[in-house]
Parts: sequence; C-alpha cells; structure tokens
Amino acid sequence: MNQEPVVLTTSDHVVLKGDFFPVNPKKVVILVHPFNRDRSVFGALTRALVANGFSVLSFDWRGHGESRAQGFLANPQSLLPNDFLNMEKDLDAAVAFLREKGFEAFFLVGGSIGANWAIMYPARHPGFFGSVALSPGLDFKGLKPKADAAKTRVPLLVISSADDPYSFSSSKELVGVVTSEKEFVRLKTGGHATALLDGQPELIPKIVEWIFNR
Repeated sequence: MNQEPVVLTTSDHVVLKGDFFPVNPKKVVILVHPFNRDRSVFGALTRALVANGFSVLSFDWRGHGESRAQGFLANPQSLLPNDFLNMEKDLDAAVAFLREKGFEAFFLVGGSIGANWAIMYPARHPGFFGSVALSPGLDFKGLKPKADAAKTRVPLLVISSADDPYSFSSSKELVGVVTSEKEFVRLKTGGHATALLDGQPELIPKIVEWIFNR
C-alpha cells in the first residue's frame, strides 16, 4: 500500500499524527479509533478498503498514540471532559487536509467514542456520504449522539454485540431515532468497538461493501 505519514494541526494547536493511503481521487474513508487505543486497530480494515479502491485517512485522537503532548494530552487517562468535545476539531483538521487534496466525498468509520463521532460529525458537517458506528453509546465521555442521530441525513450503519450490553441497548435507541437510510447489524458475541472486527472478520467485507454501495 502507498502509505504517507501525516501531521495535522488543529484550530486549538494540537498536533495529530496519522497515515494517509491515497488511492481513489474522489472518495476517502476517515477512520477514528476507540478511547485508549490508536489508529493501528484499523489495520485489517484499512487494507481491505485500499484493496477495494478507497483512499483512507487514519489518525490518533488528541492524547492518544502518537498524538500525545505534555499536560492533559500526555495520555488518554489525563484527558478532561472538554478534550473529548474538542475531538471535533481533530476531525475538522482531517477534513481540511483532505479537502486540500481535492476530496469532496467523505465516509467516516469509528469505534466507541469514534462511533459516537461517526454519528455526530456528519450530522453537523457537509460532504459525508455514509458513516459506520461500531458500538456507539448514548453517553461516552460526555459525547451524546442521540440529538445528532435524530437529525442526520447521512446513511448510517451501526454494528454492536449483545455481549456489550450498554452499547447494544444504546445502538437500538440511536437507530430508533434515525430517519435517514440506516442498517443495524446485531451480533450475539464480538465484544466492543474494533474488537468486533477481530472476532468477526466477516464484518470487514460487510463494511467495505456497504461503503462501496453508497
């Protein structure tokens, strides 16, 4: 894969590290990882997306992975409630980078807090053609996506497992308020967020096909 390291600077001067895989000059998938993880959790999905002709941008959230800094951004456990809300600025920086590259059609895939942003961000910003939420929650670290779920016009694929009861019940409630195109994949087992992709590898071609058809 053609992989390019990326440095993004947010509007509040946080430096983020990521990887860009340029393939398709028009469509790009942004991958956002769960709390206390980093972008490496999307390795298999990244390879599948690239193999199917999608450009991909993945990055480490502020305070995570290679996007750590001094003070409150030193590690995930040091983040303050407002830092999770400011992750919207991380996505702003990612989208700005991609717009400079000429992209206009965006997809967003996220797990856990990334899943909440996969619902919230496209509802607030133009240019998104689909979102995939792996184990969203009604309230993860103060990120509450229900109001955005109710107003989104973006097609949404939600995946969660019954052995992750909070996310599973949250997913049912969130899907229930979505009025745009939606699909809810209910699993009996698989765990939380990107663990679903490890335990249920057939989800990866499912996600790729769903994005391909949007």
